[in-house]
Order: sequence, then structure tokens, then C-alpha cells
Amino acid sequence: MTHRVDRDKRFRALVELEPTTLAAALAGDNGQLAVVTDQAGRHLYVREGGSLVPAIEERLRAVTQSDIYMRVDGSGGTTPPAGTRVVNQDEYDALGYDLLSIQDALDIIPPGVAHLVYISVAAGRYPGNAPYFGYTASFVVPGFIDFGGYLYIQGESKTTIEVAQAGTVTDSKHIQRSAGTWTVDEHKGKLAEIKTGVGAGKVCPIAGNTADTLFVAQNLTTGACTFEINEPAAILEPGNAIGFSVSTTLFFYLDNLTFGDTTDPYQTILLYGSANLQGCSGYFAAYGWIYVYGTGLNSTMWYCSFEFTRGQINVLDTGSYLTIGATYIYGDPTETGTDIPGLLVIGEDSRVRTHYPIFEVTDGSATDPIIYSLGSYVNMRHNDTYIIGNGLCTGIYAEHGVTVFAQQATAELYIENCGTAVEAAKGAEIQLELLGTPSTSNVNGFVISGGARVTAVDPQNVTASGNELDLDSDTTATYSDLSVGDTITGPGGSSIRRTS
Repeated sequence: MTHRVDRDKRFRALVELEPTTLAAALAGDNGQLAVVTDQAGRHLYVREGGSLVPAIEERLRAVTQSDIYMRVDGSGGTTPPAGTRVVNQDEYDALGYDLLSIQDALDIIPPGVAHLVYISVAAGRYPGNAPYFGYTASFVVPGFIDFGGYLYIQGESKTTIEVAQAGTVTDSKHIQRSAGTWTVDEHKGKLAEIKTGVGAGKVCPIAGNTADTLFVAQNLTTGACTFEINEPAAILEPGNAIGFSVSTTLFFYLDNLTFGDTTDPYQTILLYGSANLQGCSGYFAAYGWIYVYGTGLNSTMWYCSFEFTRGQINVLDTGSYLTIGATYIYGDPTETGTDIPGLLVIGEDSRVRTHYPIFEVTDGSATDPIIYSLGSYVNMRHNDTYIIGNGLCTGIYAEHGVTVFAQQATAELYIENCGTAVEAAKGAEIQLELLGTPSTSNVNGFVISGGARVTAVDPQNVTASGNELDLDSDTTATYSDLSVGDTITGPGGSSIRRTS
């Protein structure tokens, strides 16, 4: 028999049941009709937008029903049958095996995440396009719906490069070993972890090393410690672009993973919404990028080390928000065939908040800016930021709009070994507060053109072999509290220098 129900001409349901079936009509969510039946294999469908879709009792399986802990093993796992879905821990345990890939785990999660979904990834190399979800020809499509849950993908182990050894934290950025020697910069890009003593548990991305001392992107307390040097042991090496795309509010974590290496370079990461990278490393070649999307939402990078050969981190979506903390970002920012240079590119009305990161250009011929701003807000919070060049590139370049650096009075901005420390053009306004004492070895301090404006409050020891502040005829600048020897150079070569 067939039953048709009309409610205020806004809802219509078509129910088809066997003649002998017992059925009871119930009020469903939002006043919709639901049916409970004893007929196996029969389902109620409701008509929405001209299509028949599963009714309420079937839709319950579209949302997690408990926390779910899964394990991925690329050498001993199994791919579940097509169409498999698990909504609670019991259903996952009933599979009786580890999964072969991260994609397998993502495929069996229901689209609604209301609990913690934790995916543990065994050591090994994971080739192909896994994990790969939410990335289509239309670029980014939300892959999961937030019902107050978390999606956490974590590598199980690390590859130990140096076993735990005694050392001393000599200042906030340096760890000195007690015995033995290293080759200079052999550990650049790796991660040091303090095991005991001051800072125990902190992960410190290594920006370089001498024979006995590590230079790290961290904020440490001086004192004795033991530390080890390692890298994530789970390596994701897809051959194409990869999208980590979630709903606009679902918290999504990637922890202790390597995104490709020099053997099989990773290409692109898309971080959409509230995506978080923790303790990760990566090698980005052949136009490799990290894109950050999500208006008004905060993605983060903590304790990471990323090397770029041609790409960069892009925060270009209007209103995007990225926090970079204790992270080392380095490489060659040159981008052949495009006019968007830089290791970090920040779009109009987007924001970046930093906690003691280090940006460095190590290529000897690169001339592009390290940080490129199109009218954005950069908040250094209460921690120092280092921008280290190769003697040719610009430290900070801005055009259009207002760019703010070093907003907190206790933070210092260190710009070292750049062709130009700060350059403003095309009507940009840069507000700088407290340039740190080690802002040295720059060929030029400030270059301003095209009606741009720089406000530099208390710029300490911004030494350069060329001009401290170079202006064109359409430009004004407020340069308060000039240090002895600082120079303002105007059109035609005229200059003002403080001598005492």
C-alpha cells in the first residue's frame, strides 16, 4: 500500500511498505515524518528538492556516535570493502584489522563528526594521493560537517637522528651540546626535542647548527637539559596536490608527519577552516605551496620545519587567519613565471600571528622578498621574529593598504643580511614597533616609493652600508627616535643624519 502525507503544502513523503508490514508514524526532527517498521531491508525516503533521500533513521549513521580510534599501517593494513562506514568504536574494532592508508580511514568516517576521530599512522612511506579528500576540480569542497568533534591524524613514531645527550640552553634560541661535534648545518630543518631539564617536552625546529650549538625556532629558558634530534617517521608523499578540507569550524590536526622529502617531494597542502599542523616537517618542490583558507578562522603551525624551493605559504583568502609558532621556514623563494614572490605571502585583510618563528632564505641568488604583504595585519604577540636573508632579498615588502608588524612592545623584529630590510610601495603603509638590536648587515634599511609611508617607532641599530631610509618625491615618513648615525635620504640625494 502507499501512503501520502501533505503538511501545510511544505512537506511530502512517499512511503512504500509491504502489505503485511507493521508501521508506526512518529514525529521526526523539525516536524518531519518518520516511520518505524518491522520489515527488514525497507527504508523510508523523504522527498527534498525533487530527490528522494534517506529518512531520519538512516541518517543517524551519517554522524559519529562515539570517539573512534583507528590505526593505519602502510605495510600490513587492509582496505575495507567499498561502502564501509563505522560510526562508533565497536564497529571499527569489529573490522579486526589495521587500515592500509589514511584515505581508507577518511573514507569510512561518517560525514558528521560529533566526537574525537583519532587516526594513528605507523612509520613508513605513504605514496599516491592519500590522504586525499575534499579536493576536486572545483578546488576546495568541505569534506566533513562539524557537530562539535575533532579529527586528529598523528604519526606514531619518530626517526631518531641523534639519541638523547647532555646539553645546555645558553639563551632563548641556542642549545649547546656538552661533548662531540657536528658538521655545520647538518641538522638544519630537523627537530630537536628536549627530554629532561629546562624546557622538557618542547619541540625545537632547527634553523642551523655550528660544531656544537643548535640555533632553534623556540623560546627557551637557560639551564641544563638533555635533548635528541629526530624527524617524523610517517612520510606522506602524494604525487599530486592534496586537500585537507573540512567544514568551517571542525578542528583538524596533523601531528608528527612528514610531507614528502627530497626523495619524493610533496606538492601542495590546502588548509581550510580550523586546520592545525603540529611537529610536522616537509619538503616542498616544483611549485609546492601551503594555502590557508577560511574567513575569520584560525589555522596554526606549531613546532614545524618546512623547506620550499619554489613555492611558499599563502594566506590570500580575504579574512584568513594563520598562527605561526616555533616554526622554521626556509629555502629559495624564487618563483619562475609568477609575480607573487616570498616565503610568506599575506593577502588583503588577512592576518598572521607569530610566536618566535624564523624565516630564512638560504639560496645565494634569490632576490624576492621573504615576507610579502598586500595590506595585512601581522601581530608578533610577545615573542621575537627573525627574518634572515642572503644579502640580496628584501626582508619585508608591502604594497597597498596597511601592514602592521611588531604590535606588542615586548617583541622584537630581527631583520638580518637583507638587500633591503623593509620596502614599501604603491601607497602601502607599514607600521613598525621596536626593531630588534640584531637588525644588522642589511644593504639598505628602508626603501619607500609610490606615495607609501613607513612609521618606525624606536628602530634600534638598523645598520646598513647604504641608505637607512630612502624616499621618493611622493613619499613621507615618520621616523621617531633616530639612533646616532641613522640617515634619512630624500629625492636628489639630499639627506639628514643624526650625529649625536
